[in-house]
Amino acid sequence: MPSTPIDDQDRALDDAKSNTKLQAMQMKRALDQGKLMDGLKFASALLGELRTSRLSPKSYYELYMVICDELRNLEVCLMDEFQKGRKPTDLYELVQYAGNIVPRLFLLITVGRVFTKTAPQATRDILHDLVEMCRGVQNPLRGLFLRNYLLQCTKDILPDTEEEGDERTGTVRDSIDFILLNFAEMNKLWVRMQHQGHTRDRERRERERQELRLLVGTNLLRLSQLEAVNVDLYKKTVLPGILEQVVSCRDPISQEYLMECVIQVFPDEFHLATLSSLLRACAELHPGVSVKTIIISLIDRLASFATRDGGSGIPDSVPLFDIFSEQVADVIQNRAGALPAEDMAALQVSLLNLAHKCYHDRLDYVDKVFERTAELLGGVLTNKVAADSALGKELQRLLQIPLDNYDDLTVLQLEHFTPCLQLLDYAARRDVAMHLIERIIEADIRVQEAAQVDSLLTLIGVLVTDQPDAASDFSDDDFNEEQELVGRFLHQMRSEDADQQYLILTSARRHLGAGGRRIKFTLPPLLFKAYRLAQKYHELREQDDKWDKKVGKIFQFCHQTITALVKGEQYDISLRLFLQGAVVAGRVPFANNETVAYEFMSQSNPSASADPRPLASADRRTVLDKGPRSPKILIFRSADRELSSLSPFQRKDGCDRFGSIVRCDRMRDGALEVEFRKSEEAAKALDATRFVFSEGRASGRRLVSIPLTVEPHRSKNSSRGVINCFDLRGVSDEDIADGLADFGVTAARRIMTKRGTVSTNNIILTFDSTDLPSEIRVGYVKVRVRPFVPAPMRCFRCQRFGHTKDNCRGRPTCSKCASQDHTDETCDSETPRCVNCGEGQTPHSAYDRSCPAYVKEKEIMTIKATRNLSFKEAREVYNQSHPKTSYAQKAFTLYEEEISDSKAQLAAITLIIGTLKQMSCFGEENHAPLRTQCALAASKLLKKPDQCRGITTCAHLFWSGLQQDGTELRDGKRVLECLKKGLRVASQCMDPSVQCQLMVELLNSYFYFYAQGNQEITVDMVNQLLDKIREDLPSLEPSDETAQISQHFANTLQHIRAKAAAETAVSFEGLTIE
Repeated sequence: MPSTPIDDQDRALDDAKSNTKLQAMQMKRALDQGKLMDGLKFASALLGELRTSRLSPKSYYELYMVICDELRNLEVCLMDEFQKGRKPTDLYELVQYAGNIVPRLFLLITVGRVFTKTAPQATRDILHDLVEMCRGVQNPLRGLFLRNYLLQCTKDILPDTEEEGDERTGTVRDSIDFILLNFAEMNKLWVRMQHQGHTRDRERRERERQELRLLVGTNLLRLSQLEAVNVDLYKKTVLPGILEQVVSCRDPISQEYLMECVIQVFPDEFHLATLSSLLRACAELHPGVSVKTIIISLIDRLASFATRDGGSGIPDSVPLFDIFSEQVADVIQNRAGALPAEDMAALQVSLLNLAHKCYHDRLDYVDKVFERTAELLGGVLTNKVAADSALGKELQRLLQIPLDNYDDLTVLQLEHFTPCLQLLDYAARRDVAMHLIERIIEADIRVQEAAQVDSLLTLIGVLVTDQPDAASDFSDDDFNEEQELVGRFLHQMRSEDADQQYLILTSARRHLGAGGRRIKFTLPPLLFKAYRLAQKYHELREQDDKWDKKVGKIFQFCHQTITALVKGEQYDISLRLFLQGAVVAGRVPFANNETVAYEFMSQSNPSASADPRPLASADRRTVLDKGPRSPKILIFRSADRELSSLSPFQRKDGCDRFGSIVRCDRMRDGALEVEFRKSEEAAKALDATRFVFSEGRASGRRLVSIPLTVEPHRSKNSSRGVINCFDLRGVSDEDIADGLADFGVTAARRIMTKRGTVSTNNIILTFDSTDLPSEIRVGYVKVRVRPFVPAPMRCFRCQRFGHTKDNCRGRPTCSKCASQDHTDETCDSETPRCVNCGEGQTPHSAYDRSCPAYVKEKEIMTIKATRNLSFKEAREVYNQSHPKTSYAQKAFTLYEEEISDSKAQLAAITLIIGTLKQMSCFGEENHAPLRTQCALAASKLLKKPDQCRGITTCAHLFWSGLQQDGTELRDGKRVLECLKKGLRVASQCMDPSVQCQLMVELLNSYFYFYAQGNQEITVDMVNQLLDKIREDLPSLEPSDETAQISQHFANTLQHIRAKAAAETAVSFEGLTIE
């Protein structure tokens, strides 16, 4: 098996060590026998092993250490000889005649060391001779170890005083000259190693050089240990000598290592005095040297010195930051194109560390670093910096320094912090933003001003709004964790001043409202803070005369915020927040608090800032221009809803190719509703068959097209008005439309009365423009045009507004008494009741035009007609124009329109009932409709079990619901009605187990109200239920569910027995509970 280079090295080293030990043994024997010359001969043979060229630097070092240990025996013997009277000069001259130069020089150094100890006056001359004679060895490896031996042997004999004594002894200047000369020669030998051998061995040579660098650096360490070297001597002699050799060698490895040595071994005070010289030398180094590492090391060292306990700090006379800032700028400029971006960022990180450690109060220095960083990187970067890249990590370090070392709101004073933050990609910006708010939460820092809120939310925008470069693989768990942290952060936004707190909330709302799916995490904290603020204003009512109006504004703000959640399809939490708002409104006695609480509980929408004014005549054209008009609002459709799957940016790119676009809204069916600014562009778009957009990043974009069909919007491109013209009596609808075609009329229809048998002079005209004229000319007759407002659409099946019976999903309801047990044809009730508004202040039927619900729908239809809006948009405008009709009814609106699952509906109606039950702000005129709405909603639940439980729960409203005076309602008759209806519904359940379970629950309710003293409930009713359950329970099939029902019934009986045994005002006599 062939040997490896490692085996050869080990073998050569073992051979050399064996010879060394043999020669050392003979040397000791000769010296012990007093044979000095023989001892020197064996010592020379021992040192001859260092002439080998077979060993690697590592192996050579091991051999060198073994031989040095043996030479100590020779030194001890020589010392004894000199003390016995032998002249050191004779021996010093004698060893110079050794046969080979390497052994000769090692012996000279050993004898010279002993010579200087016995004759100090010759120190300077001997040091000079030795350092000069070492030039004789030019082999890099041998020369380095030889000079290292010289340095080790002379470390305790070097002159270390400034006093001028015996000139032969020397001063510290002689020591400096000696070490500098030795350093220069060693550095040359070290550099020469790089250029010996074949180029393919370059990496090996570099590794070997790294192993030997300590030999060269030891010279600088010896210089730093000279106590007589002061700042002035270092500045004038030591540092210039070192830098001259470092700069002149032009070797990257040597320059980088030696500059690092200079920084680490000499005192900080020396660096402060020679900072300019040291930094100038950095600019002259080889381009391959990592100047960044050197400068950062120096900055960090001085920054640590400035903050050291008991230290004197940086003198005021040394503009440390300015010097480093200028030097860093010069380095970057001189190495433009060669210095990587991450090195630039690392230099700025180091500068920032210096600024906050040495000049903590100078925020202008900190901001200057961020400004410079943004300028440098903004000019070289084309894409966002990835979080896991080297540059990304450096930038994150830079951005986190002020967060970790200053009050976290200090970043708001840094003008250029945000531009640096924007250099990073989504993941990195998110990490920095998370770090910021975590620090604020941990330190419990309060954000007390609206301006601070605005700045902070802008800074952490990556957490509160959607970002164009957001990661698509972001997990739901990470997102939820992130937003929960943001929610906690929002609670830090609090001010003791109530007015300032309101400004804080409105400022936060502007940012958070655009958060998309984040709003379910971020808006609820704002709402609870707003509710608390309303209570605080009430507490401050003695000091603030306007508290009442301010509370009203808070509830408008809350209504707007919850509406945003509704639009974001967060129905469950919106319902709960409306109910919470109703509770708070009921507890704060401001003006109209009952109205606000009522509407929160019921069905109106919140107030807002939209302009509620009707369309003024000045906003409409006086006379239509003649000629047909192209529609401006078009519907874009594609197969398989492809358009709905495009991102907002792709939709915008595709739409902008058709012309100037006002808006582009996505419809429920996946189509796009596009409004053009110019009708000519819309006309061209009608002929389009492809939707073209670009995808991919900027460096590799490509065009993609999908099939497209375009059609005008059916209603939004036209408007309808009514004219009254006696002269058109007898003219057919077709002739009227034809005669007015020049004015944009596309259709005409005469209004008929008495079920279509009598015609009137009122004619409905359909115009081909959304701008309704204020007047037109019929022939030469000028006729005024009024907006056409259709009657509200009411379903003849469920009697609700907004749909017809053909599309009805509700249950048949009597229009006269709101009962679901019969229709209006068979109704014999003498007391009318409206299903839409409850009992109301005046009893009326569902078709009564004085009904508040009808009046409201009529107003919405008027807004829709006059402003040419969709029904949904018109409803929003109406809600925005009624600031005092919002809170109680919104809960019912959400319940009816947005919650479809039966279980969810039951949970929602239970929540509404529980909220209403604890509120005492309502008068009977408001409480009664809300109770009725709860009962109607419960009776409309789809599943019978849910319906039964909901109706039974409603009974509590009629018994323990609070009146305005704080007393409970105690309407036993209505309670019994609810329980009986629940019993009827339970009897209709097909599943015996479910029916039996409901009966047990009803038994609990019957007994509860009986025990509460409801005289409408009798013992016979309770007994009938008991008998029913006892009859049905044994017939159920054995199962876990049956066992649970049996246990429930047994517990109920036990409770009844306990109540019956107790002394109460209610008699339980006659109950069959045994």
